[in-house]
Amino acid sequence: MMTPWKFPRFLPILTFTACGLLAACGGSQSVQSDDSPVDSDVQRASIVSLVYGTSSVPVDLTTFPTQDYKGTAVVPLTTVWSAGALKDASALQFDFEGDDGFHPTSSPNCTSYITSEQLSMGYILPTTRSLVWDDSLGFPGCYSVSNVAKIIGLDLE
Repeated sequence: MMTPWKFPRFLPILTFTACGLLAACGGSQSVQSDDSPVDSDVQRASIVSLVYGTSSVPVDLTTFPTQDYKGTAVVPLTTVWSAGALKDASALQFDFEGDDGFHPTSSPNCTSYITSEQLSMGYILPTTRSLVWDDSLGFPGCYSVSNVAKIIGLDLE
């Protein structure tokens, strides 16, 4: 005599768990307060971390007002640094780090940190996180970091 097939007890639990995992691992969109969808990759692309000592503050560059520099919308670096309220820029020197770990000071042509005076002549493009410097500084290309991940404030030596 053949025994009838029985529904395994663990199957409903397994099904419920799988559905939960699929929902949690869904698309890469988040929703803003106005209920419009935003691609989280686009949102992350405008975030820069401001770092001083052991403190770090993420800022969204798209939240700052822009100004025109040679036909491009930029945000002054002093505005970005001030938003973090970590330490007054005049008491610091600055380094930058790209998404790939690049620091300008790792290049033989860019061995000096940026002074607060020089920082006031620098800008960042909010959508690409690329640094732009006033031509009067005469900076070599290694200071024009692309995809800036961190702006690092360092105590003066």
